[in-house]
Amino acid sequence: MVETDALSEVDPERIEAALPDRPVTSLRDIEALYGELYALAELGSDEYAKYRTPDAAATLLGMDQSVLVVRLDLRGETPAFDEEDSVEVQMYRDDLVPMLAHSKYASARGVDHSLTHQSGRDNSAEKLAVHATDRFTRWPTEDAVRETAERHEDGWLLDVLADLGEDDEMMDTLEATAESEVPPEATMLVTVRVALDADDEASVAKTETYDSAAEYHYPGEFEVFQEAMAARKTRKFKAKNEAKDAVGDGVCFVSDTEESVYGVVDDPMKSYLSKQAEKFPRFDSDESWRTQPLSRDAAIAAQNAETFLDACQYSGSRGVSVYYLPYLRKTPNAETAQRLFELLAALDGSDGDETRTPIERAYEDYPASRDALRYFVLVVHKYQKDRWRLVAGSGDVSAAETSKLGEAHRNVLNGPTFGPERAFPTVESWGLLDASRTGPQYTGLVSEPSYFFRTCAETDEDDPSADDLRFRATVAAISGESIRVESLLESYVERIGDEFDASDGLRGYPDRLVASQYAQLAALADRGVLDASRETTEPLENFLQMTDEPDADEQSRIEALDDFIDRHPAIERKEDDKADNHERRGVFLLGALVGRLTQHQRYKGKSMTAVKRHPVDGLTKHNVVRTATEVVDLNHTYWSEGDRSRIRNELADRLSDDLQYEMAGDWTLTTEDLRFHYAMGIAYGLNDTSNEDYNDD
Repeated sequence: MVETDALSEVDPERIEAALPDRPVTSLRDIEALYGELYALAELGSDEYAKYRTPDAAATLLGMDQSVLVVRLDLRGETPAFDEEDSVEVQMYRDDLVPMLAHSKYASARGVDHSLTHQSGRDNSAEKLAVHATDRFTRWPTEDAVRETAERHEDGWLLDVLADLGEDDEMMDTLEATAESEVPPEATMLVTVRVALDADDEASVAKTETYDSAAEYHYPGEFEVFQEAMAARKTRKFKAKNEAKDAVGDGVCFVSDTEESVYGVVDDPMKSYLSKQAEKFPRFDSDESWRTQPLSRDAAIAAQNAETFLDACQYSGSRGVSVYYLPYLRKTPNAETAQRLFELLAALDGSDGDETRTPIERAYEDYPASRDALRYFVLVVHKYQKDRWRLVAGSGDVSAAETSKLGEAHRNVLNGPTFGPERAFPTVESWGLLDASRTGPQYTGLVSEPSYFFRTCAETDEDDPSADDLRFRATVAAISGESIRVESLLESYVERIGDEFDASDGLRGYPDRLVASQYAQLAALADRGVLDASRETTEPLENFLQMTDEPDADEQSRIEALDDFIDRHPAIERKEDDKADNHERRGVFLLGALVGRLTQHQRYKGKSMTAVKRHPVDGLTKHNVVRTATEVVDLNHTYWSEGDRSRIRNELADRLSDDLQYEMAGDWTLTTEDLRFHYAMGIAYGLNDTSNEDYNDD
């Protein structure tokens, strides 16, 4: 776990030197920035520190029998394994981290970049013994290691390892000894310690971790092993899979410097890998350095970003991961970089907190960073280990703007439409209807995919897709992009149909779902992210007019209904009413009457309720008049029977006026628009609990 104050111990001038001289503009910029900050605070100051990956084996720290060491004695005439203790098993301690100088290579069948290698999880003793011999038979024979042996003055140390690997008898002995010393199953770091005679020890190039008092020395103590590690890691940037020489002279995509640049640099976010050539038609791996070129330093920095990238991950709905990656809005300096580092370290130390999105945690715990930060938000489907699919994303998300959307949702729930004796209920611990949340909790609510998964319809696709409105809407809502209101209504209505239980007329109607959709639509409209591509749906861009709350005690039932209608531009009463307003208002009133009659029928114990007879997904422009006639006739029938406390003649009278304003066949409303306002009316009627008689004088 990264400590939040780790970067404060680094010289500000050294921090400044590692920072870019321009603002972040791409995901690669973020990776490089994260990696530089992580390396400065966690990997040490020597030139090879950034090539190491101490976090890869962090779970082994403090564990007994977690390091397997082969002791190689080079003090005699011929190299030999220590006579008394050729293999030793140790605890992985903090002081061994720089000594072992481990550099992980994320490949199931590969060997790590460093001489020190991390085994697979719970490897057998036989497999661990093979890893021990691989330190001589495989690692020293890698091309990058052989090239280092040829050019480095201490390359003879690498040659010694390779020569021993060709001695089958010595390797068989080593394998047998190692197998007898290690546990039956274990996860271990496997390495080699070397003892040199006095002359060689005096002449060999050492690192700052060198322990002159020790008899045997770890790989991290010798420069040549570090140089070979760096060469191996760098080589992977130009030669991997089909790419044999993906390097050329160009301008680094991140640092804007002219130098040798590489083309097959692993992307921790898996958005640009040579093995994903199917995403790039006629892709030539060896020419990939022309497409997104990275210098060696930028490439290494990108690799080191993984810890912080993972810290910004949140498990979303339906098998996706959502990354909320904070970055500085302006060109960073030592001070602002320090604040960003503290936030990233805090996210890393959250111990898998899945109750709050990273945006919510940052907004609540680090309020001073709100205006200085932006977020890359990426919704990712991890369909294979190294193959991810971007489902939705935006590079310009503001925590402050996201909080405004959350605040808008909160205002809707605390406004005149929700609450006891109001149009819709608030329900504690119920998704989008919980009015008891804090401000930051509303920020978290609107920033996660479940904000739309609670209100929109499922898709028929097995895997998450970019065609899924719910993912696109999540990103659009918090980035200020537009959401087509027609698409949203279509998904709302489909979800209502999916949720309606026709076997239970009152309790089976998803009135809480409709109320949630209402609250969401109102909040989105308030933030100005709804886009109406049809003239008839333009009033929905301002779905709810949130004005001062009236005194509910002073309103009659009729006044409350009028107040609700007049707060909604799409159904409000105006002198210059368009036909669209009449049509929406008519179907809303029709729905309200259906809801109210359903209450009456349930009270009377009738199984065939009005909402069951006239479900939302059955209403069309062609049957709306017939439906209204049947519902109004039913209302008059119940009125004539004498039990009038739940009967609403005022609804029957008004809906007739609005529905007859224009012939239904000439209506221009979409079916989804019609059905949503009908559904909204049903929820309104079901929630109307007033039972006093209404007498139209």
